[in-house]
Amino acid sequence: MIFARVRTADLLTAAAGLVLLVSLFLEWYERPEGAVTAWGAFGLLDLLLALVALLAIALPFVTAARDSPAVPVAVEVIVVALAFLVAPFLIYRLIDAPGQDADLSVGALVGAVALLTIFATDAIALKDERAPAIRDAGPIPVLPAPPS
Repeated sequence: MIFARVRTADLLTAAAGLVLLVSLFLEWYERPEGAVTAWGAFGLLDLLLALVALLAIALPFVTAARDSPAVPVAVEVIVVALAFLVAPFLIYRLIDAPGQDADLSVGALVGAVALLTIFATDAIALKDERAPAIRDAGPIPVLPAPPS
């Protein structure tokens, strides 16, 4: 692994992924019977948020492990696409809390900001075409012409 290949946007994406993953364990909604985390409030959305977070956290490690930028770019595309697809569902759940008499707590706001940060920083990483510390392929050998 060569961590010189990792760009700043990759690190910011991973940091936001870590914040999103931690926020899933924080209180998202306050109900009369007690606080609820994302794991208790959602059915499938919490799993999608965890998937986005884990892929975002993996991004710098994938970038550091590969000689070519093809696999890291594929991971970046998957992360930005998933974040884009999951964001409307999360925003809907922020506007219309599951259950009656549920008020938003800090975890919901932290999770929403983290998801939007993942989307933004990963989009920046996709636009950045630099590939630092990629091994040079070297000169292309010239082969002799075949006999005629």
